[in-house]
Amino acid sequence: MPRRAATPAQREAAAHRRTLAKALAAKIRAMSPDELNRYVEAAPVVTIEGRQLSIKNQAMIMMQLDNPTVVGGFRQWKQAGRSVQKGQHGAMILYPRTRSQADVDTDDQQKDAVTFGTATVFDVSQTAEIQNAQAAD
Repeated sequence: MPRRAATPAQREAAAHRRTLAKALAAKIRAMSPDELNRYVEAAPVVTIEGRQLSIKNQAMIMMQLDNPTVVGGFRQWKQAGRSVQKGQHGAMILYPRTRSQADVDTDDQQKDAVTFGTATVFDVSQTAEIQNAQAAD
């Protein structure tokens, strides 16, 4: 099934997200390793599963949210019995994704190209407990 073409509004939104991600990444690249460690050591950010994020993703979140502690995606919060409050804006982070590409020299072999996508996470302070058990479904 062929992929649907993006609308002009979708292309514009994607370009805006890419611009924001590049600006945040540039700010983080400009920091020395010591500055970055001091920035993140102040209050480490963990995921809803209890895993610690990379230092650069933690710095990205801290630049976008006030006092983040525990973060998760929209669906992760739903599964945990919480819902993101209406009107809340999440923080953008980067995640690696691999794409298989045919090698130019030999058509048989595949190469995995690693690129980075953006994902949105929300802090626990941006969520509320779901009162109705049926709402979690």
